[in-house]
Amino acid sequence: MTLEHGSDDDIRWLLPFCDTIFGADIDASLAFLLHVFGEMKVENNSRVLDAGCGVGRLTHPLALQGFEVVGIDTNPVYIDYAKTRNTGSPISPTFDLDSITSLSTQPDGCFDSVICMLSVFHYLVGREDAENAMKAISRVLKPSGCFVIDLFNPFSILKSFQEVRTLTYRQGEYSIEHTFEHELFPAHQRWDHVGTISLFLDGKKLNSTSELHSIRHYTFYELCSLAKIAGLKVCDSYASYDSRTPSKWDSDVPDGSRMIVVGKKDS
Repeated sequence: MTLEHGSDDDIRWLLPFCDTIFGADIDASLAFLLHVFGEMKVENNSRVLDAGCGVGRLTHPLALQGFEVVGIDTNPVYIDYAKTRNTGSPISPTFDLDSITSLSTQPDGCFDSVICMLSVFHYLVGREDAENAMKAISRVLKPSGCFVIDLFNPFSILKSFQEVRTLTYRQGEYSIEHTFEHELFPAHQRWDHVGTISLFLDGKKLNSTSELHSIRHYTFYELCSLAKIAGLKVCDSYASYDSRTPSKWDSDVPDGSRMIVVGKKDS
């Protein structure tokens, strides 16, 4: 995995704006998860692991729904910020500094569900990291526990590829620009991009930070293979957060923007 940025102070200014910049899919992904949990018999008081939780964009909403949630992330700045957010949940989520490739802070067989949402799994560029992550997910799941892994649809990325793309947001009196500079390596299923986020007030730039990411585009069959190696079974697949109609990735390439696999640990 490649993830480079400046000092932690370079991104601390960004934290209060994360929900605005990255939160477009939160409501839809939360509704999707609640539907899937219902289908997979994950009850409201169940223990859920949010692997790659960032600042807790899904961790806190799930806790508000009555789940006992643990969030893990490799970035200590995100974890510290997630701990400070008070959403009024009757069951406060727990946050640990940890990696999805090991989940070393979590004991065996302690979760009813493990979720890896909002494209986090893409950052596991190496096959070994992906295998280790699947094995760690399997290890911490209870028998017949549920897992959900949410990625981009790689074919939709290729279809709509732009070398440079800029998104603009507003939060109160501030405006935010998020610019992506992309480079695709289809033969290696890799996509490199530099993301630059800039904060403006009355047209004056107040702050800016850049990150270089390398991510891998997994195929549906790769995910199924990785799951099988780890003792997991893929049960359903979806091409969007619209949970009403599962998409049969094993027989077609859906047009949606997501590739989401839902499955269970062997009992």
